[in-house]
Amino acid sequence: MYGLSNIKQQLSKEMNTAIFKKWVEFLFKNKDESTLMHNNPKAKQQNHSVNSENNVRLKSEIDLGLNGLNQEQLAHKLLRIQEEFKFINENKIRYQKLTKREKEIIKLLANGYNNPKIAAVLFISRNTVEQHRKNINKKLLIKSFSHLMSYSYAFNII
Repeated sequence: MYGLSNIKQQLSKEMNTAIFKKWVEFLFKNKDESTLMHNNPKAKQQNHSVNSENNVRLKSEIDLGLNGLNQEQLAHKLLRIQEEFKFINENKIRYQKLTKREKEIIKLLANGYNNPKIAAVLFISRNTVEQHRKNINKKLLIKSFSHLMSYSYAFNII
């Protein structure tokens, strides 16, 4: 139950550096065992798990998701996740003020659409798109396109 997909949930519940460091240690402590279990079908058939079925599943996820990463790379990725959750916590009230249409426009912008293309896709005028963008910038306090992209990644718009 503590797979890689659940790390974000765990970090969001407890934004604590000590817990974060434990995750890094746990993932790397178990990565070698994960490779053993994942690459040995006979061990799976004989149900030789390290602790439980959940641990085997976790180890497989670690092996598949982190194959080839060293400890420094993993720590860097987990720090980015931690920073993303800090960003979410600091900006969730602003994000909640966006309308459905504004979120739709952010998604299109993040996918490389410009104002005329957005207008065509949404069947609205270019001026309306520009007004939506102004409202988005005002609500989210956007200063640059990269800042807008931070929102799109953090809030899973893309």
